[in-house]
Parts: sequence; structure tokens; C-alpha cells
Amino acid sequence: MSPFPWKALAALASGLAFGLGLWFLRSDYVGDGSASCRSCHTMNEALASWRAGAHHQQDCGECHLPQGPFPRTWAKGVDGLHHATVHAFRREGIYHRLASPAVVEANCRRCHQSSPRMHPLSSRPCLDCHGDTAHGAPALARR
Repeated sequence: MSPFPWKALAALASGLAFGLGLWFLRSDYVGDGSASCRSCHTMNEALASWRAGAHHQQDCGECHLPQGPFPRTWAKGVDGLHHATVHAFRREGIYHRLASPAVVEANCRRCHQSSPRMHPLSSRPCLDCHGDTAHGAPALARR
């Protein structure tokens, strides 16, 4: 009886893992632009409302992800795990969640801090009055 070919099995597993890793890194899922969001069919409603909104020239992450390389990567990882879990267990109706209101608020203020149109009510959360600005549909902006 010949010994089990552990080396061949290890080489095959390593090659498979390496190949899948390269495929994943080249896929839209890990991109930082809006193509990541547009690649998922469950985002069609959000994509349509975003195209109708005032911020359609901005990438999704400019509003929905925290700034800085570590917080941004962490948030994408956590959200990606959420998406994978939802799809794996077919939990219809909760496919995507938006960034926390605090992240969206911080990004609104970051981009618009020097805007001459920043008004005296700027102590209120931006989405209280402008919830339909980015997506053009108030229901989506407040989910």
C-alpha cells in the first residue's frame, strides 16, 4: 500500500487557496468605488435612487464608509461578512445595511465644511433635512 500523497494534496489546496484569493482580490467585491455596490443585484433600488440624487458623481464609500485606511477596511470587512451571512442563510429583506448615521453625518460635514452654503442650523444632523439629497428617495436614505 502506498503512503497517502500529503504533499500533492497540500500543493493542490495551496494552489486553490491562492487562486481563489487572486480572484477575490480582482473582483468588484473588494473595490473601493461604487462598482463594488453596483455589482450586487440587491442594491438595484439603492442604485436607482442614488442615480437620481444630487451626489451621483460620488462613490458610495465617500458617504457610507468611515475615513482612514484602517476604519474603512474594517467597515468593509464587517459589512462584507454581513452580506455573505445574509446570502448564505437567505435572510430576505436585510441584504444591505447602510453605514451608521454617525459615519454618514461625519462624511457630510467633512465634504461640506468649507461650503458657503453651510447654514446656522448646522448643529442638527444633516439627514434631518437633507435625507433625500444623496439618494433622491427619503425612505432609502433613512433605512
